[in-house]
Amino acid sequence: MKTMAPHQLLPPPAIAALQMAAATEIPPADPLRRQKAIEKTTQRIKQQYPQFFKIEE
Repeated sequence: MKTMAPHQLLPPPAIAALQMAAATEIPPADPLRRQKAIEKTTQRIKQQYPQFFKIEE
């Protein structure tokens, strides 16, 4: 079985979406914009690819 590097655990579209969210600019008026973009993208990826996330109880 091939071991995957941590940055390869998610499918390429999910990785690309997270990279785009992380590249969000931070305007002075909304210093949390990047964080919000990453959190929103993460939630969407969890819904699209639940098999990659452990369900917390």
